[in-house]
Amino acid sequence: MIQGTPPFISIAVLMRLKQHEGCHDLESIFYVLIHVLTIFKGPGVVRTEEDYKKLSSMPPVLEWFDFESMDHSFNRMARQKMGHLSDFKAGILRRMDSYFQPLAPFLQGLFDAFFPNFDYFDNKMTHSKMIELFDGEYKRLKANGT
Repeated sequence: MIQGTPPFISIAVLMRLKQHEGCHDLESIFYVLIHVLTIFKGPGVVRTEEDYKKLSSMPPVLEWFDFESMDHSFNRMARQKMGHLSDFKAGILRRMDSYFQPLAPFLQGLFDAFFPNFDYFDNKMTHSKMIELFDGEYKRLKANGT
């Protein structure tokens, strides 16, 4: 049985290709981060319909919350998520508000660490690597006064 919030569950678990492991929790954190960085304009400010019109399309992450997809199939949701990740720069990074753009290289680095060969079924993230990446980004932001 799959437990959790479906849009944030790892692709391999959604497709029932792997049993839940710690790396899948880390992948969930990654999806929450994508959600926050594409849905918000800044701290506590959710994007509006006007904001989305300026982008010419909605951030793909909103499609992950399509309840019809959730009811239909977790496999369908996983395939949809893989499609959005396959063009990470255009599909995710360019959909981030300008407030969050300084975090784009960090998010790209996370993506590269999770899926170095674009194999969405074999997440390569470890707890120590995730801590290292977050710590490095914190130090970078602090040094830049961000």
